[in-house]
Amino acid sequence: MRQEIIGGGTAGLTVAERLSEDPTISVAVIEAGGFYELDNGNLSQIPAFYAKNFNQTAAPETIQPLIDWAYTIEPQVGLANRRFHYSQGKTLGGSSGRNSNIFTRWAWDSILPYFKRSIDFTPPDMAKMGVDANISYDPAAYGAGGPLHVAYSNYYQPMNPGLIKGFEALNLSYQPGFSSGRMDGYGYLAVTINPETQIKDSSETAFLSGAFNATNFRVYKNTIAQKILFEGTTATGVQVETAGLSYTLEATKEVIVAAGVTRSPQMLMVSGIGPKKILSQHNIPVIVDRPVGQNWQDHCAFEFQYKMNVEGNAALEGDKQYIYQATEDFLRTQTGPLTNWGGDILAPTEKPSTKAPSTN
Repeated sequence: MRQEIIGGGTAGLTVAERLSEDPTISVAVIEAGGFYELDNGNLSQIPAFYAKNFNQTAAPETIQPLIDWAYTIEPQVGLANRRFHYSQGKTLGGSSGRNSNIFTRWAWDSILPYFKRSIDFTPPDMAKMGVDANISYDPAAYGAGGPLHVAYSNYYQPMNPGLIKGFEALNLSYQPGFSSGRMDGYGYLAVTINPETQIKDSSETAFLSGAFNATNFRVYKNTIAQKILFEGTTATGVQVETAGLSYTLEATKEVIVAAGVTRSPQMLMVSGIGPKKILSQHNIPVIVDRPVGQNWQDHCAFEFQYKMNVEGNAALEGDKQYIYQATEDFLRTQTGPLTNWGGDILAPTEKPSTKAPSTN
């Protein structure tokens, strides 16, 4: 039996690794990008360079086209009619190979065993972090022996004590991390990082490396999935293109669509699964009339910048001596600001009510 997985990102590679454990199944991953270690190097591997991957302006020089789909949104009235880059990973590892490396878990106790199975947790190294570090965590929220490294940066941000004082002044309660299902108060963040090298972990470094040991596993990198092929309503394969060559990958068991929040609905729609009205406008034969590609919602991120009288990652942008010392620390002892994506502490809050005040 042969399974085709469209998308070699966060979900796709995780599913592929699990399926490859069954020797009776042949698993193939179709990924439009390649290896981010080769295509984006330090910008994808070193935690502190996360911000360089996340610049949201629409200027071409801020987009890494080898690892990103380079989407730009239409002019938005609420943003002064500006256009912005909407980052979406196009690489083995998907957006886990270009985003920050925060590891959190929301509620749903039923999925906790799967989270624990997937990770290999390492407690924080307080000695390498520095004298101010005092991080607690819930050991029951983590597992051991899984493919994905979850640990802590070997650098304690100098701004942390000030943040903690502020959160305490707001009467926020301290939480031992955010992997137990609770998302309130404030606490320290675990990250997906190799505890020995302090290089970011992703679905590519964790799950793909394990799947490569299986003889029933194959990756088609730098390959575009064009559409899913059907016989009636049964998926039988995927039409793909590699370097201008189009061909078909047959699926005798199933086709799994794991191409991300934008490409997954797009793939379904070009294949004939979607709103009949929209598909007909593009002369796409309708296989199943479903409201695919509708009601997409995403959260917004706002960044506020303040001057501080303590060191911060901003010094990595222009202070040559600071950059030199940070590089030495990273290479020699796997410590220093390059090991940290830019923050240690999270304080989730509920959205303020938009309801009008009662007049009663």
